Amino acid sequence: MIRKYLILILLWSSMAFGQAFDPDSAFHFLTKQVDFGPRNPGSTGHDKCADYLAQQMKKYAGNVEIQKFAVSGYGEQLRLKNIISRFNPGVRDRLLLCAHWDTRPRADYAERNKDLPIAGANDGASGVAVLLEIARQLSISEPGYGIDIVLFDGEDYGLVYN
Repeated sequence: MIRKYLILILLWSSMAFGQAFDPDSAFHFLTKQVDFGPRNPGSTGHDKCADYLAQQMKKYAGNVEIQKFAVSGYGEQLRLKNIISRFNPGVRDRLLLCAHWDTRPRADYAERNKDLPIAGANDGASGVAVLLEIARQLSISEPGYGIDIVLFDGEDYGLVYN
C-alpha cells in the first residue's frame, strides 16, 4: 500500500513541477540518514539526523519550524522534534505531505538481536528521502498552492505486541 502512495507522489511531483524526480538525489538523502546510525530517540544518531533534516529543509523551504516536545512512556522521558516546512505559507489551499524520520529502539521481529535499534532505511529514511527530494524540487519551481511537509518524530517508538 505504501509503495502505491509513493509512486503516486512521485508521478504527481514530476507533473506538478515540470521536471523529473531525481532518484539519485533521493537515494543520497536516504543514505545520509542511515549513515547517522539508528535514529531512535535519545541516541546520537537521532540528534545528528534531526539537525541534518532541519538544515536541509531550511535550505529548501522559506518557512521551517522545529516543534520540540517531550513524551513520557515506557518508563522514559523522550525529547522529540517534528520538522515542519511550509511552501507558500500565505496560500489558503494546502497539500500536506508527511513521513516519520525516527527508527525503532528495538528490532521486535528480528530473529537475533531483538533488543538492538534498527537502521530504518526502508522505514523512516525512505519516506523522508522522497519528501526531501520533493522539497528540493519545490525550491526550484514553487507551485501556486501551499504545501506543508512534516517530518514526524516518535512514530516508531511504541512496543509491538504479538
